[in-house]
Amino acid sequence: RFVQAVYANGIKEYFEKAKIYLAICQKALQIHNHDRDWADLGPGRGYYKGAPYGMGIIDVAGKVEMPNRVHAYIMACGLYDCIAETFIYRKRIEKCLRQFKTWLRYDPFFAAYYWSYWPSEYGEKGWEDISHAQLTMFGLIYLHHNLGYRIYSLEDLLRLANTAKKIINDAVYPPLV
Repeated sequence: RFVQAVYANGIKEYFEKAKIYLAICQKALQIHNHDRDWADLGPGRGYYKGAPYGMGIIDVAGKVEMPNRVHAYIMACGLYDCIAETFIYRKRIEKCLRQFKTWLRYDPFFAAYYWSYWPSEYGEKGWEDISHAQLTMFGLIYLHHNLGYRIYSLEDLLRLANTAKKIINDAVYPPLV
């Protein structure tokens, strides 16, 4: 936002700092954008993996990551692409959003979606708690509404909005807040 504000408002005395800041952001994002940290999971789908550092020590190392972490990362990547006017991350962001969509499960009672906290490891169990769900949905919805990633339909977005009702009102599995 700093970079956007500087450029949008023509604050010339900060142009150089904004340029440096943007370069630092790009370098930080690139740390996780290596092929070793990516898994193609089907036609037009894929997901980021946990960095291989700490293999055997950190449970996510080298495995397909948890949605909340990936969605925070791809939102930052989408913001970078928008501000820097590049398309470095676009294909992988779209693939992540498509992959996440395959992990969504529909609950007709609440007209809501739910998903596993770590779908690639927990499968059809270990459902997302409300705090992690917020991180996951914020990235997805921000990419949709602010950056033009139209992977999800209006119906999908309404079901995602109803997820909070499902998690909060689910008597069998009360919220983990």
